Amino acid sequence: MAVYGNDDFSGVDGDAPNPAFWDENAALSVLSAADGVSEISGNQLKQFASSTSGRHANVRTNYKLIGNFQFTVDLDFSQHSSTAQRSFIYLYMDSNNYGFFGAYGDDYAANFWVSGSPGTTGIMSNNDTVATLRVTRTGSSLKLEKYDNGYFWQTMWTRTVPTDDIWTYLTFRDITYTTTYCLWDNFTVVYADGFDGVGGTAGFTLNDAPGVETVSSFQSAPSGMVFGATAGVNFEKQVGGSAGFVLSAVAGGGLVRNANGQAGILFGATAGALNLTKWMAQYGDLLLIYRYHARMTGAADGLEDYDLSGLKSLQLRMRTGEPSYLALSIVYTAAAAAAIAARPNGEIVVDMAAVDEGEEVLREELIRVDYYSDRTDRGGNSQSITLVGYRTRTYLSPSVVALKGVKTETVMADGRRQYRCAKPDFYLRPGDTAVYGSDEMTVGSIVCMLSPTRQYVDVVEAG
Repeated sequence: MAVYGNDDFSGVDGDAPNPAFWDENAALSVLSAADGVSEISGNQLKQFASSTSGRHANVRTNYKLIGNFQFTVDLDFSQHSSTAQRSFIYLYMDSNNYGFFGAYGDDYAANFWVSGSPGTTGIMSNNDTVATLRVTRTGSSLKLEKYDNGYFWQTMWTRTVPTDDIWTYLTFRDITYTTTYCLWDNFTVVYADGFDGVGGTAGFTLNDAPGVETVSSFQSAPSGMVFGATAGVNFEKQVGGSAGFVLSAVAGGGLVRNANGQAGILFGATAGALNLTKWMAQYGDLLLIYRYHARMTGAADGLEDYDLSGLKSLQLRMRTGEPSYLALSIVYTAAAAAAIAARPNGEIVVDMAAVDEGEEVLREELIRVDYYSDRTDRGGNSQSITLVGYRTRTYLSPSVVALKGVKTETVMADGRRQYRCAKPDFYLRPGDTAVYGSDEMTVGSIVCMLSPTRQYVDVVEAG
């Protein structure tokens, strides 16, 4: 089971980024020494120069990406004032094979050196100072893309590169030292063939002995990402050991596979089954990626369900006893337009899935509404179909759900509370009791926005 380094940079303002994922101001031979500042600010990663000498800040992942991979990250460089400010992703194999991609002043720039020789630097002039960047390597082909104005992925630069393992850096450089800064958010490894966890003593372990369900740091070991104090299991290489990734004292059921060794991945006190809900709550954000699937039912029209593939974005508002609302946008195709037209009595359904190594380990329905209308937009660079639906539903049997990934807490003018979370919860519904720290409230509505450039969920108190 791979450990995906996903980080929405939630935390306390002024704190360093999570050491489970990041090594701050790690050496990068192709740049000057990094002695600027990288800190949490408003649940984003803020980077800035600290002085006339501390002009370069960076964070580096605690692992290398192996083989084929793809990751995305949001960048806000609206504070740049000139080309003296540069906010780059650096992809680093060694001092002869590396590249950068990001903001150069108020433009975008990218290049990669192979065997010491650079390609032609790509420059893209663009007023879009808040964007999502995507890096993909397939075989020896590296592709750098930007989500252009929220409509489509625009390829900025491609090149044939070595297939060596790659470090990932998020960097900011201000060669004139001003008060400018950049903001990074939502670093997400979409997929990777593997991870080489050769980071330091800080990172991610499950304590020095089995039976303790806590998360603290990566245990450094020659085999890569290793869990447990004595030896353990490398999730990619399955290195044996006396403990491994253990959530119990004796034995249990293997989640995906057992490692060579006395224990491996174990759950339960004696030989129990995995409590998936509890495991997801504790480790899901570290170990899994999340995907969303939409479909239109056809039973009411004598047809099969139709998969609404090419999902571009969605908005939803869930309430209990009052109309809930869903609007989603998919890539236009003639086949999709025809399928939608053939299902005037259909329902629109959105599922959320947790995925590990390309396999779904959990899938739940988020919302189901009655189809109301659709609209087709066709332009030169973007073609889409937007579907809208409504349904009034009363949710019964309320549950108590702990909020996860909280980014902000707001008290509205009428005194009700609102928590903004990083992503939807599989099970939270209106009418449930939401718990955050020592506070709890009855959920009145859930508002969700999902797109490649924005992702949040607002949980609003009833009243």
